[in-house]
Amino acid sequence: YVESAPSVKVEGCRFVGNRGCNHQGGAAIHIQDTGAAPRSIVFRSTLVAGNFSEVWYDGSSYTKTGAPLTILGSNQNAASPTTVELDCCTVAYNSTSAGTDCSGVMVIGANNATYAVTVRNSIFFGNLTPVASAYPSDIWVASGATARIARTAARGDATAT
Repeated sequence: YVESAPSVKVEGCRFVGNRGCNHQGGAAIHIQDTGAAPRSIVFRSTLVAGNFSEVWYDGSSYTKTGAPLTILGSNQNAASPTTVELDCCTVAYNSTSAGTDCSGVMVIGANNATYAVTVRNSIFFGNLTPVASAYPSDIWVASGATARIARTAARGDATAT
């Protein structure tokens, strides 16, 4: 769990077989921007596999699971987007419970938070979302975030029963 750090760099790491339950998502890693948002978040040559995110409740009416790799933002200067980079990463065989959200990587900006997400030379495979989920199984970039995806293989969008 990382909160309001100026930068985050994860390189050559393995997040395998973790379980996130009843907290703010991110069975493998959770980055929360509140106020002094990170300016640079980099994942390079990292494996995120076999993780499970369970339903959590944030005090509002919105129940969510969060992806095994979750980046959430709020109260950031929209003129200075945080960069999120996934390079040479593998995100595979992750799953979520019967809540919402995706089961791979989730990047969401809120309250003026903005992200410029770049995914390249990476593999997304076998990530499972619940049957009732309206969200993608591999990567979800939403609410104030833009994405550039290059030289990346994604084979998911399967549903768990």
